[in-house]
Amino acid sequence: MPFLAPASAGTTGRCRSNDFVINSAAPGILAKIASIQIGGQAIGTVDGSGSFGIEAEQIGSLSVNGVSYHLTPGPHNDFDVLVGDSGNLVLFEL
Repeated sequence: MPFLAPASAGTTGRCRSNDFVINSAAPGILAKIASIQIGGQAIGTVDGSGSFGIEAEQIGSLSVNGVSYHLTPGPHNDFDVLVGDSGNLVLFEL
């Protein structure tokens, strides 16, 4: 299940499927997550099945178990940033 801010899964219900919809009442306002800090592990599934994601139009920073991920400043420019070792948990700016 993806973590979205504020967006809705499209018809596939899967991350990175390009059918997510931004739920914005006012044009020009970005769906932002300022910072994500996960104190332990962040993994999808051990066998790599499924699709898990953290998605918003702009994500300021991501840190997992003390390790910072390099994100490009600004909206709509970080795609398929793999989180963890499973290969099916990603950060994605819509």
